[in-house]
Amino acid sequence: MPKISLLRKLGQWVLLTGIVGVLIGSACALFLWSLDQVTRIRLDHPALLWLLPAAGVAIGWLTLRVGPAINSGN
Repeated sequence: MPKISLLRKLGQWVLLTGIVGVLIGSACALFLWSLDQVTRIRLDHPALLWLLPAAGVAIGWLTLRVGPAINSGN
């Protein structure tokens, strides 16, 4: 295999891994930013903790109502 071909393959892999690195880094940054925002909201409004049981009941109800229909399709 000529050296030009090897360099071309190396360049392709470097470009692809660079793109993947930028995408994954951006996703991580977005996740950490959103985590910071949610933490600030929770600290600014401590009464929101009292809504967690109601949210749990709502999620459980949704799982019972929608869950069987979703599982039947798989």
